[in-house]
Amino acid sequence: MTDKRADLLALAERVEAGSGKDRNLDADIFQRLGGPDWERALIRVAEPCGCPEDQAIDYARSRHSPDYTVSLDAAVALLGRVLPGWSWQAGATVGAGAVARIAQDGLRRSDGVASSPARALLAATLRALAQKEQTT
Repeated sequence: MTDKRADLLALAERVEAGSGKDRNLDADIFQRLGGPDWERALIRVAEPCGCPEDQAIDYARSRHSPDYTVSLDAAVALLGRVLPGWSWQAGATVGAGAVARIAQDGLRRSDGVASSPARALLAATLRALAQKEQTT
């Protein structure tokens, strides 16, 4: 298993295990998958403050990370950016909290089960990315 794949699966497990807002988890996902948004946030922080890189990273993580763990909109936006064209479904279930499924070209690729639809979709997205790592 590649380190990237293992990291993505570990993030998915943290998403599914928790509930409510988790700023540290949001920040870990943003730093890992934020792409150009992460780079812009880091530049916005680092240039004006002139602070050491580790301080700039901590500030960017704490101030600019989307609320992935509580916002379905943020989870949907992440899915659209990292897996463009993929479809999704999410909803509540009896006893399990919420479930989400994502598909590519109509074929189910990944599921997530968590305390909320946002977390379930986020976990499914992370698992799908891990699966893609396995095939590349």
